[in-house]
Amino acid sequence: MNKTRRKAVHDLCVELDKIESSLTSLLQEEDDYRDNMPESFTETERYSDSEEASDALSSAIDSVAEAKDSLVNIL
Repeated sequence: MNKTRRKAVHDLCVELDKIESSLTSLLQEEDDYRDNMPESFTETERYSDSEEASDALSSAIDSVAEAKDSLVNIL
């Protein structure tokens, strides 16, 4: 891999770090939101939707981390 493409891959890794950080912040906000719901809400659709959102964010974080690891391996 030449220097230009290596830099492009490095720049993508930096962007993926930013995306992972943003997703992690969103996940923390969603978890805090759900944790602060009254207990009477635990069986509601709103609570379930929040759990699904957290699961999706967690999965996205894992995918971004995996993509970043794959790119780092080729540097």
